Amino acid sequence: MGEYISPFLYAYFYAAFMFLILVIKSIPIGGEGLLKPESVRVGMSKTLLLALFFIIFFATRPISTSLHMGDTWGYARRYELYADAQFPIAMNWSEKDSIWNYVYRNMSALGFSVVDWFFLVAAIYVLCNVWGIKRIFPKHIYLAFLFYSTFFMFYQCGMNGIRNGVAISIIFLAIALYYHPKPVNYILVAVLMGVGLKIHASVYITICAFLASVFLIKKTNWAISIWLIAIGVSLLIGNSLGEYASSITDDDRALRYLNAGSNSRMMEQFSRTGFRWDFLLFSAFPIAIGWYVTVKRRIKDKYYQILLNTYIIANAVWVIFIYAAFTNRFAMLSWCLYPYVLCYPFLKMDVWPRPKQTRYTSMSLWMMFAFMLFMTIKTH
Repeated sequence: MGEYISPFLYAYFYAAFMFLILVIKSIPIGGEGLLKPESVRVGMSKTLLLALFFIIFFATRPISTSLHMGDTWGYARRYELYADAQFPIAMNWSEKDSIWNYVYRNMSALGFSVVDWFFLVAAIYVLCNVWGIKRIFPKHIYLAFLFYSTFFMFYQCGMNGIRNGVAISIIFLAIALYYHPKPVNYILVAVLMGVGLKIHASVYITICAFLASVFLIKKTNWAISIWLIAIGVSLLIGNSLGEYASSITDDDRALRYLNAGSNSRMMEQFSRTGFRWDFLLFSAFPIAIGWYVTVKRRIKDKYYQILLNTYIIANAVWVIFIYAAFTNRFAMLSWCLYPYVLCYPFLKMDVWPRPKQTRYTSMSLWMMFAFMLFMTIKTH
């Protein structure tokens, strides 16, 4: 696909394609319109077709030095360096991101092309989300997948922060398996979280937020209080927390992100620093809906409570370090759950009368698209 679409137009092609998909999905069919339930078979078939398109789309990207391709050239170049290595390259479990590095190096040493490797990465990234969606939203698999694939970070993690994208998709699948708590799922949850950690160590923040939501912070009011306190602390203390984290971390990437403000070249590539009111307001939308559903309306749903509180707690950690450069990388540790936290009340609960709930669902989905389009134009 990259042979036919220029690097500059790749993101715009994605946006135009999603616009077409949303227009088709928004055409009312029957009385329930957008929220008309589908059988698991029908929903899964449509979702897998769309997922296959995205896997091919991400895997066949242009291998270009263009900034519009993000980290593509760097990943491809490093991949080629391992092509002459002696197979197998041993696993070093003490190494950070050891599982990622093991697969990355050995696929190259075995002679697989960089497109093959991008295909594997894209397949894991997309299909883990599909599997998790199927567990949580069996009657609305396709619509829930549209909420995620319309989310602006879906493209970013598929094209740029691919290691982060793979790790957080595996963590989401682990959290989704907890939807049906039973012994075998507990084992799978633990295994998947361990794999996610060995792909991108930063996901421990999302994992800790999930564990805190399961065992400690079970009320949304408590989680929102933590989030509001985090905002106050961040406004009062400013970037000193980011500087402190730089002084104690042994993660070179994290140190570069936190200190990027002093490096003009990095600032050209990374998002601007400062208190990101735009991102904060964006992050607050599903929190506001969650407060309305769980506190104002007192609608009980144990899993939604866990999912919502996980998102709020992980987002509070990002708020603490909101002054850090490349702040979206930290935000993604909570934003990986954003589409699911947002669409859960619309797809799984009876919060409003059906015509109103259908309208709100459509508005939220188009809001996601509008923000994605805004970010695409802004960053290109």
